[in-house]
This record gives sequence, C-alpha cells and structure tokens, in this order.
Amino acid sequence: MKQAERQALLAEARNLLTRGLLGQAEQACRRALESSASDVEALALLGGIALQQGAFERAESLMQRCAKLEPKDPSHQANLGKVRIMTGQLSAAVGSFDRALKLAPNFGPALAGKADALNQLGRSDEARDLLARFVSAKAETPDVGLIFATLAQQTGEHARAIEVVSRHLANPMVGGIVRGRLGLVLGKSYEALGDSQRAFQAYQQANAVRAESSQFDPLAYVQRIDRLIGFFTPERLTALRRARASTQLPIFIAGMPRSGTSLIEQIISSHPRGFGAGELTTLEQVLGTFNAKAGGRDAYPQWLAHADQAIIDEMSRAYLHDLGRLARGAQRAVDKYLRHHHHLGLIWMLFPGARVIHCKRDPMDSCFSCYTSALSPTMHGYCSNLVHLGLYYRQYERLMAHWRNVLDLPMLEVQYEQLVAEPEPMIRRIVEFAGLEWDDRCLRFHETRRAVRTLSFDQVRRPIYDKSIGRHKSFKPYLGPLKEALSQPQAQA
Repeated sequence: MKQAERQALLAEARNLLTRGLLGQAEQACRRALESSASDVEALALLGGIALQQGAFERAESLMQRCAKLEPKDPSHQANLGKVRIMTGQLSAAVGSFDRALKLAPNFGPALAGKADALNQLGRSDEARDLLARFVSAKAETPDVGLIFATLAQQTGEHARAIEVVSRHLANPMVGGIVRGRLGLVLGKSYEALGDSQRAFQAYQQANAVRAESSQFDPLAYVQRIDRLIGFFTPERLTALRRARASTQLPIFIAGMPRSGTSLIEQIISSHPRGFGAGELTTLEQVLGTFNAKAGGRDAYPQWLAHADQAIIDEMSRAYLHDLGRLARGAQRAVDKYLRHHHHLGLIWMLFPGARVIHCKRDPMDSCFSCYTSALSPTMHGYCSNLVHLGLYYRQYERLMAHWRNVLDLPMLEVQYEQLVAEPEPMIRRIVEFAGLEWDDRCLRFHETRRAVRTLSFDQVRRPIYDKSIGRHKSFKPYLGPLKEALSQPQAQA
C-alpha cells in the first residue's frame, strides 16, 4: 500500500470517528494496517475506537502496544492512562500519566488525565495543585482548563470556573468533544449561581456541538423498540431456549441515565458480599459476536428464534466468565450498563436466576439531567436534543411496560424520589431483593472507597441529598419542547 493511500485511509478513519461512525472507522484503520501491522498511528486510532465502543481490554492492549513501539511518545502513555481511568485502575492510571509527564512535563492530556484520576481517588487537593500554576499563568490547554474548572466547582468556586471555561470557549480553535464539555461545565456554574437563563444558553450551545457527533435516528429507534416488542411475545417466550445454568451472581440495573443507577450500585457494593462492576459493555459485546456468527440471516432479535441450546449456553458462559473474573468471589455483582432496558428479553434467556433493579425518576428531571450531563454523544446521541430525549424516554417507558407484562424476571422498581425521601427502608428493600443479609455499611454507602466509573463518582461519596429533585423547574420557560415530546403517545412506527 502506498503512503498516500495509507494517509487517506487514516484521514477517513479520523473523520468517521468524529462523526461517531465507529464500525466504519475501525474498518478504515484495519485496511491501513494491511501494509504494516506495526503502524502506530493506525493502532492508536483503533485504540481510541475500542475505547468509545466500551471494549476496554482491547483498547488497553492496543495502547500498550503503541507505548512499546514508540516508548518516547508521551501521547501513548497518556492514552493508556485514559483507558485505565475508564476501567477503574486509577492508581495505575496515575502511573501512566506520570510516565508521560516524565517524557514531557507540560503535556496537557497527561496533566488533565492525572488530575482527573487523582480527583476520583479522593485526592482533589493534589489534583488542583498539579494544575494551578498553569491556570494562574493562563498557559493551560483546554482539557486542563476543563478539569480545573470541574475541581473549582466542587469547592463552590463557580466564578473562577466560569472565568477559566469562558477563556477557552472564546478560542475558535477549540472544538469537538472538549468544547461541548466546556459548555456543560459553564452551564453548571451559572446554574449554581442562580442564573438559569445563562445556564440554559450554555447547555444549549454545548449540546449543539455535541449533536454533531450524534447518529440518533428517532424513526429507526421507534422501529427498534417495535421489533423487540413484536419478537418477545408471550407465545414466542414459551418456545425460546434458556441457558441451562442458573446463576444469582448478576444484578442488572435498568433505567434511564441519571436516574439513580450509580447510587444503587454503590449501596450494593458497600455490602461485603457485593461488587459494583460499573457500566459493563460485555453483554453487548457477546451479543455482537453471536450476531456476526448468525451470518446476518435475520436481524436481531429474530435470529434468537433459531438459536440452539449450545449457542445460548455459550453466550451465558462468555458473559458470566467476564463478570466472575471482575467480581473476584463476590456473592452479587451489579452491572449498571445504561442500555439494559433493550436487553431484558435476552437477559431472561441467558441468566435464569438473575435479578433486575429498575431505576425510575421524574421524567422531566431525568431528561433534563441527561441534557446537561457529559454522556457519550456516540452512545447517547439522543441526549443533545430535547425532542429526541422526550421520544427516547417514551419508548423506554413503552419497552419497560412490555417487559413487566411478559417476563417472569424478578424485578424491583426503585423510585429515585422515594429513595431520597425514605433512604433506610428503601435501602433495606434493595439489599433484601439482592438476596443479601443486612449490613449497616449499606446505609453508609458514601463511606465506601472504590473506583466509580461514571459521571456520578463524586455524588455517591456523599450522603443522600434532595437538591436535584425538581431541578428542571428552574428552567421551565426553556423546556417546552421536552414537555411536549414527553406528552406524545407511545406511538409505534
């Protein structure tokens, strides 16, 4: 392959990656690798794609390979640190960032990454000290400014956060994901200061940027829900095969993002026999592998009707092997992947004996929190548009109502507002439903020190609070499109 052809493929991969077309970007990278299996540029891009896909082990392996091939390039160590943050290896991540900083002491991605990891380890003072001299000199990169502003928000220094973020937003060269995240941080500080007009303007501008990476198609999504409901009927369920091995290890949390899923995971993981696995993508990876093996004969979920017992058992084992390796002997392991509501029919097939906790929250609060949070625009593209958010929520409700009607899965529904109002009785119900004996540490969940790999890592380290209930009411004049979308019937395509 000629150099010009290789460069064109890598440029195509970067463009596809920016647009959120991960599968096509991966294909372009692999074509570039055909001429050289040690093409570091292509390998690094593949690692970034794997990270966005949630294939963390593959991403880490690719980043390690890049670091070995180019040991003096700090970007590879910084990328490795980023992967390790995502997998909860926070101390190892700090080590990776330190190696990058040894090679390049002022390297922005490594400074920002190390500060992020330190903050998640509860060492926020160290994180701030690491960045302060760069910010004081106004010499920080946008990603360093983003982390510094986030740290300032945690201590109530919202005017300082606004000053730092605004400086970077004024630079037209700052774009993409970083610009979107800067805008969300700006909105949060204005909201904390009581300026809802400026806050919403910042949120709106941030989501306009984030929408550029969204591939969410409302009609296609409704059709997807239609297919799931149309396939998993009471009649079909009697004919579908289920895995022969019964297990009580996994507890699957279902619900919209920002509905209390991290809080419930933290409660169970505070039990000495509980483990919080975070937002595992394992189930979707297993499903993707077997979709490919099905040869495209039928679109998912139709091919499940023809799946033999060996395939169902193999899918179950593949997931449980990964979960068991992470759980390290725990009696219950919580998987809070944010798209589980799509897969409860598959979960019913693969894991007899498993339990599901469904987290519910006021629709307006739930959707507005999604709109103002830095959820991945690749996985959660609907979050950057209020109308799309309302439609997605209504389809989520429609699908969950269907699962409740047709599946005999043990399911506990937890209303976030009730959990906040009556924490102890609700926490006792959660622990009992999980099949665990009572332990007072579950009430003191905020004292549990563990890696929390979600946007809520700081929130679950505090006692339950109610300030987020009714949050959307301060933005009522701006949320008409969301309210209207939520009022629409749960139409089928």
